[in-house]
Amino acid sequence: MLSAETDEGTSHFARGRFVFGRNLASNLALMVATVAIGIWFVPYLVRELGEERYGFLPLAANVVMFLSIVTGAFALVATRDLT
Repeated sequence: MLSAETDEGTSHFARGRFVFGRNLASNLALMVATVAIGIWFVPYLVRELGEERYGFLPLAANVVMFLSIVTGAFALVATRDLT
């Protein structure tokens, strides 16, 4: 059986288009929700923490990101040298 029809009578192409549309809609909804939460959350943090303490959040995030890159690099080097 080499037809393009599935057991339900719809083609694989039509089913793929439906899945693509559903995935696109859910990704767009997630993006809108993320932006909306960010628009609300940043002023809330500035108001609750104050400008000075809020300024340390990006600094701390950058330090953590840098350390995760360094840790990953050490893991790769150690794996290469031990094998």
